Amino acid sequence: MRGLGTAVFGMVVLAGPALAADLPEAPAPYVPVTSPVSVSQWEGFYTGMHFGWSSDNIDGRTPAGTDFSMSDHGGFSGGGLRGYNWLFGNVVLGLEGDITIHETKTENASVSVGSDYIWDAGVYGRLGYTWGRFMPYVMAGGRVAEIHGHSLAPMTQGDVTRHLGWSVGAGLEVAVYYPIRLRAEYLYTRFGAEDYVFSGGSTEFEPEAQQFRGAIIFALGNGFKDYPESFLTRPGNTWSGFYGGAMVSASMLQDDAEIAGLGSDDASDGSFGTGMFLGANYQFGNVVTGLDADLSLREGESTSTIAGVRLDKEPMWDAHVRGRIGYAWDRFLPYLAGGFAITQVHFQQEGTSSLNVEPAKGWTVGAGVDVAITDHVFGRLEYLHDEFEDVTGDVVAGAASFEPSVDTVRAGIAVRLP
Repeated sequence: MRGLGTAVFGMVVLAGPALAADLPEAPAPYVPVTSPVSVSQWEGFYTGMHFGWSSDNIDGRTPAGTDFSMSDHGGFSGGGLRGYNWLFGNVVLGLEGDITIHETKTENASVSVGSDYIWDAGVYGRLGYTWGRFMPYVMAGGRVAEIHGHSLAPMTQGDVTRHLGWSVGAGLEVAVYYPIRLRAEYLYTRFGAEDYVFSGGSTEFEPEAQQFRGAIIFALGNGFKDYPESFLTRPGNTWSGFYGGAMVSASMLQDDAEIAGLGSDDASDGSFGTGMFLGANYQFGNVVTGLDADLSLREGESTSTIAGVRLDKEPMWDAHVRGRIGYAWDRFLPYLAGGFAITQVHFQQEGTSSLNVEPAKGWTVGAGVDVAITDHVFGRLEYLHDEFEDVTGDVVAGAASFEPSVDTVRAGIAVRLP
């Protein structure tokens, strides 16, 4: 029996490999196959900056009832925009808003009247049709503008008024590569008539404006949720890329005003602003460098009293272009920044129709911190100090000048582009 058992055992051992070869192979472990979620080139939020050429024409009537018109030869315009697109097949429906600053002036010497087109802003709907990388579109909506009207002799008499109006336009947008699109468009705006009080009476302005502008657009994706990679978890590259956002600010205005022959006076007061910013970062290691640009509309004023003469100075808008350098630390990016600053202010001698609108250029330095809130959204808190060149102009009491400096605290929220 022992020999028989040994023989049987030997046969099993020898047959084992052959039997195993006849058995089916065990299935390989399941490994899910994933692919990045596609991101629409056209649908979703977007942000951008625009720049170009604008001109305006004004029909008016003097206090004496004389009708007149005046137009300019055009000037620079530029600003920022935000919007959202809905895609239905090849049809695109969108809602967009923008802010624009202008450098256009008009005058009519025969009635001694002139104007400065300061800024405008609009909200409008868009209808487009996608054709590969191209999207032609039309647009229509409402617009508001702030214009400085003044006499030519004497130049010191003026007023600033806001106009409401409507806009229509058309353009072409081209998808370069995700998330960047380029745009060229034409916009026509007709504003309602408003009265300007100067030169001893009420002068009526009814403006119309044309803008030819190009823009660079950054797509933000469909609701910020369809990006194939995460803002915070992409290895070694957490802050690189484009971004755009909105902000609010509080400023302390300071200046040393002077009226020739009367003396000088220091002044300080507060101002509030709202605006938008765009930028791009590049990260290597923990060091982050970048370029940042912003534009804000402002409300507030500072007041000086010199020998009984009161000067009211009000900033209308400001803008900055800055370089940044920071150090990435987990979700935090503390940074230093510095660069170019420009503002436009109007100043007036109280109790008179003396009002001037003048731009001032200067420099800015500051520091802040960006904090990643989610994978695609970050908050910003920062401090800026601006120093501007002298602003000069005539008022009834004489030649006036002041040199503004501004300390600003700003808070914003932004979306990082992939």
